[in-house]
Amino acid sequence: MPEKPEEMTTSHSTYIHGSKANEQARLAALNEYLNSGYIGVVRPRRGDKILDVGSGPGQFTLMMGEMTGHGTSVLGIERDERQLEQARRMLGSAMPGIRDIARVEFRQGDAMNLPLDPEEWGGFDLAHARFLLEHLPDPGSVVAGMAKAVRPGGRVFLSDDDHDVFRLT
Repeated sequence: MPEKPEEMTTSHSTYIHGSKANEQARLAALNEYLNSGYIGVVRPRRGDKILDVGSGPGQFTLMMGEMTGHGTSVLGIERDERQLEQARRMLGSAMPGIRDIARVEFRQGDAMNLPLDPEEWGGFDLAHARFLLEHLPDPGSVVAGMAKAVRPGGRVFLSDDDHDVFRLT
């Protein structure tokens, strides 16, 4: 019988997938499948300062850094310590020279209260979140925080599921 996903709950949100190794492997495989087509939709630009909210194991965060190259800075925010550890391991073993190509950082924090330094607010060119809002009790406040994090004329890119209106039988 398949194992029930481990739920992670904080006072702000519930992450139904959990971070057990088998579930993280499934989600990593899903990311590998989606990322190559999805990057063309998000279209990060060379030199962008990027905020990736709910970065999970960091696959897409690293891809944005690799694609955009020199002058780019990418900050991944992730609440779950196990996913954050995996993201940092991936960064450490990323293609040779990625740290020279783009500045990539992973920081622990909650999307409901973004852990940004005062000088970071309003300085991002792109704020991105995928498969995050569905887990939050107040997704609008997260979107407002992302909008506050980007500079005037910056972009907020959201991609998510709505299980209340999407049903399969």
